[in-house]
Amino acid sequence: MADNDEFVDPGTEYTWLVETSDDGADWWQELHPVHGSRESGGMEFARNAEELAAAVLGRRFAALHGDEIYDWEELWFRVTVWNHRAVSDWAGPHQPPYGLEQARTTPQTHGMYLKANKAEPHAVEVRVPRQVRDGVWKAHVKAAASGAATSR
Repeated sequence: MADNDEFVDPGTEYTWLVETSDDGADWWQELHPVHGSRESGGMEFARNAEELAAAVLGRRFAALHGDEIYDWEELWFRVTVWNHRAVSDWAGPHQPPYGLEQARTTPQTHGMYLKANKAEPHAVEVRVPRQVRDGVWKAHVKAAASGAATSR
């Protein structure tokens, strides 16, 4: 509830998955040479799938800016987003159990499960290396403007 007791819609719950690629053809969940497996998936509420995909990429680019070890400058990034309720409700008798509990997955791994079982996504955003570098630079400028520490 908002301060004035009006209902604030939290949005729809979505599952998302971030993947990287060297060439835009073969995709994998991001592995970091120092930090190990980064958070490559999750679940959260948003107004729509496209907005969430852009937000997830923005957060990833902000994290990449401060990372001086990981060689990300020539990687492609892809975010796939599924409406959690829609894929859970869609599963029929001959379909995998798409729901989080029935699939025995966690919020961080549910996107990998949905992808492996060919659940149709609600949004897919892809960034080529030039767009990644531009997104990281914009994250740097935004952090600098807000007074946040920048290291790169």
